[in-house]
Amino acid sequence: MSTCVFIGVFVISFGVIYVLSMWNQRACSKQGVFGFLFHSQRMMKQTATQAGNESDTTKTQCTMNALYAARNDEYSFWQLMKRYALPATLVLTLAWSFCLIIHFPGTITFDTAAQMLQIDGLSPWRANHPPATTVLYGAFFLLGDIIGSRNIGLFLFCALQLIATSFAFATGFVYLKFLGVKHSLIGVLFVFCLILPLFPLAAECMTKDYTLALIWVFWFIGFIEAVRTKGRIAQRNSYCILMFIISLLMILSKKPSSYLIIVSTLVFLLYARRSGVRFVVTSMLSVLVYSVLIESMLFSALGIKPAVWTEIMSVPVQQTARYVIHHEHELTPSERDAINAVLPIGAIVKLYDPELSDPVRWKFNSHATREELARYLQTWAACMLKDPIVYLEAVAMNTYDLFYPSSMLEQFECLIPWASDDWLVDFLLTQDTYDSSPATRALLVQQLSRIYSEPLLEGARDNYSECLNDLNDTPIGSIVLSKALYASWIPGLALIVYLARRNGRAFVAHVPILLSILILCLSPVTQSRYITPLFYVSWFLIALMSLPKSAWVRPWNIARQQEI
Repeated sequence: MSTCVFIGVFVISFGVIYVLSMWNQRACSKQGVFGFLFHSQRMMKQTATQAGNESDTTKTQCTMNALYAARNDEYSFWQLMKRYALPATLVLTLAWSFCLIIHFPGTITFDTAAQMLQIDGLSPWRANHPPATTVLYGAFFLLGDIIGSRNIGLFLFCALQLIATSFAFATGFVYLKFLGVKHSLIGVLFVFCLILPLFPLAAECMTKDYTLALIWVFWFIGFIEAVRTKGRIAQRNSYCILMFIISLLMILSKKPSSYLIIVSTLVFLLYARRSGVRFVVTSMLSVLVYSVLIESMLFSALGIKPAVWTEIMSVPVQQTARYVIHHEHELTPSERDAINAVLPIGAIVKLYDPELSDPVRWKFNSHATREELARYLQTWAACMLKDPIVYLEAVAMNTYDLFYPSSMLEQFECLIPWASDDWLVDFLLTQDTYDSSPATRALLVQQLSRIYSEPLLEGARDNYSECLNDLNDTPIGSIVLSKALYASWIPGLALIVYLARRNGRAFVAHVPILLSILILCLSPVTQSRYITPLFYVSWFLIALMSLPKSAWVRPWNIARQQEI
């Protein structure tokens, strides 16, 4: 059953590609079905002849890359965007729309449900859930209320996000073409993105992680171009303005993005030095605007509570909880007092979940004094010296699925907006902003029930879910749908390739990927949605690995190719 479904999806996608190819005659009159994605060698030779470099077409792919990169060349990046971005976006959108249709009106997570309650005035605004995304999602909810159904507002947002994600992927494919990646590899990766169900499942879900991920694709492309040109691309004001906006949107979608931008920019500065100053200023300016103008001033003026800082304690408290379970009777009175001042020992022993640090972290005393925190950290360090294996086990148990195959589907299965289910209400009632009275519970159920799945599509959703589970049970499917493939295996392979080739520029461009993995390891839980930024650029990394070292050098123009 599942095999037939996925073959059908592939055939339909191929048919759409063929129709669009025939429609775009200018791009594909002599290039066949995939003409709207790839240039023919004949077209490149004609371009080379016009530039007086016909003999160079037989040398290397990097020479053709030089032709693309030249300022006045017909096939510059923006020319490629004008020609190919729209058809690629249309194909991806059409192929992915099936998932949105059967999940009408779209999907949400419990974080989005909490943000919806903030919009409805049932919960105080807190920066744990980015206020910018709360306002964005709330605008569509309110639009749905005006139209007559909150479901309509959810559907409009999910549809727009799916289109935006398709455009982000299309931009990535155009950029790979601009870099000179082999046409056959681009075609394979494009079909992979068309038929892999995880992409539309993420694109049609209203939550901050997926909104961030599509913005991250644009930022990653811009960062790679800055590295390849050693910062010279930032001499263009249009590039600086665009990267400032993209960087700021990333931070507004999720604050930890600011840490990734800061560290990546500093590493880039060490590499590019003087030529990279404009890019560094652009990136740091986005961080400053958010930190000073938005977070410190605007959020304070609006009465938005700051994020709970204890999130950064996820790893230490998880290690402490595991240590207490194994060595509670060995704790000295001073160690017990130091731990109890910030974490109730009796509670953390009962709540400890090896794969989720949230239950223990929620018991952390956020009002602890500096002296109490200092004593706890000293005790934490002392216990680590006594049994470092337990500490390593705590981290490994909480992050193993980043490196060991585990399905990404379990996250998506709970995203269908059955918002009145007991599990979601129980989760929200555990937060410190609610009480557990029957009246409060009834009010939450009433508000959450305004988002509901279309009953007529229940059978289609069940069949689709069954197909995905069947695919996940196959040897290939279990790998393709695995978190580890996208969170560590592909990034790790790319790192090995760059180091083996001694490709310094590629390594610098890979720094944001390594930082993303580090942030995941420090997170309370490694849910599928947290991996989405890495997941969205996994196919991109595969293409970058295929590029020779010479292709990472982008000439400012053909004549100055050797200068950079």
